[in-house]
Amino acid sequence: MTHTSSTEGFSPLSDEFYCTYAAHVKAQLRGRRDVAFLNPNGTIRWSDLDPSVLDERLLDRSRACLSATDARAQLIDPARLLAIFPLTEDEHTLGAVLAPIELHEGECTDDAISRIGARLQPLLDRMARDLIETRRPRSKAAELTDRTRELEWLYSVTARLHTGSGDTVAIQGLLAASVERMNASFGALVIPQRQINLGYASRILTDDSAVRAHQHSVRNLLAHMRRWTAPLLLNQPTFAAPGVPLRKTLALPLVEINGKLAGVLVFYKLLSLPDFGRRQLYLGRHLARQMEALLNTRHDLATGLLTRTAVEQDASHIINARPDEPHCIACIDVDQLHVVNETFGFDFGDEAILRIANLLQAPVLPDDVIAGRLAGDQFVVFLPGCDIGSATQHMQRLQTAANALTVGLASRRLRLSVTCGIEKLSKGASAFSKALAAAELACRTAKERRGDRTCTHQKAAGRAPAIGLER
Repeated sequence: MTHTSSTEGFSPLSDEFYCTYAAHVKAQLRGRRDVAFLNPNGTIRWSDLDPSVLDERLLDRSRACLSATDARAQLIDPARLLAIFPLTEDEHTLGAVLAPIELHEGECTDDAISRIGARLQPLLDRMARDLIETRRPRSKAAELTDRTRELEWLYSVTARLHTGSGDTVAIQGLLAASVERMNASFGALVIPQRQINLGYASRILTDDSAVRAHQHSVRNLLAHMRRWTAPLLLNQPTFAAPGVPLRKTLALPLVEINGKLAGVLVFYKLLSLPDFGRRQLYLGRHLARQMEALLNTRHDLATGLLTRTAVEQDASHIINARPDEPHCIACIDVDQLHVVNETFGFDFGDEAILRIANLLQAPVLPDDVIAGRLAGDQFVVFLPGCDIGSATQHMQRLQTAANALTVGLASRRLRLSVTCGIEKLSKGASAFSKALAAAELACRTAKERRGDRTCTHQKAAGRAPAIGLER
């Protein structure tokens, strides 16, 4: 049974909106098939509760709890409760959710309400925000208050997630928090040149085909952003790939210091949910700027590779998660770059650096390597799960790929080459720094021997460090 009614002053939302939230409430209640939504005055807005459950006596008692800020419950029978979960925002009652819940053996009413309420609260908060967004047009003062709240939220989240170092975990955490704050079902951060493609699916609103929708639309979104470099808000989309349902979309450009498009931050929402509005657009602009700031502390603008600090941070997460595996660091130097600069000019030198940087990823190196630029023509690569032997093989494959590159003018081309130094990480708080220093020393040793080779810095117990050279 589905029952609906309308009330003067209540949000003019469609039944599809309530059907959507009913499905998510039931999912949180582990498959319950009945739920109801009350208007602020206590009338039923939408319901598929069995009439035998929702009798007038229980309904009247539930209405009496509408002004409460916490969940309450009435006994249906000795094993079941009819719980009422208020929907509130800034102490304003927006309605309530009614749902029968089962009592576990020996469980008291308060414990049952606490158990289910904790599971439902993030979803209830989302629904309350959606109800607020669909109220009558708000005054300018109210809009300014909303914007202040969004900035306060953003400050709170970034202070909690960001340690001042541009950690990948902070970027991923900010994306996740933003998806929930936007009441979106999926969000993504895509920066092609930096090989960044992060996605987050809401833990509250299930949207099984959101990833496919994003995959089909992201190329067009990037093309649009390159042309206009302005936010794109689509609440009434008219096109989607075959078999992929339409989504409401809010896309924000991420812009580099030179004004060029770096990538896109995008959020998707089910059509049954309220539109993205000015509040979300305002927050989205600030989120994009915060993402830009975080990324600029992590990435070298010339090559798109990570900075040395960012490589160490990401490597530390892997080392801590996989302490018993071998890990190696490689220091890589472009050979004879000064010859390129002196012969053809610095533009060709920059081209050489960029072309070598582009090799520091799959398919030349494994998918899971972490590559960064140390300075000038010097790079660092962290090779997780690699011992000295496999790391050496990867670096030799890099050398072969570099040898296939040439730079210069048509009448004269210079073949590129690189020199690599490798060290295995030891255990300890400063393992990364020590291994990188040893890899740099190995790289300098190989450079002194005319370069274009891989050098390993080997340490044996009770002996001075030895240098091993590989062609």
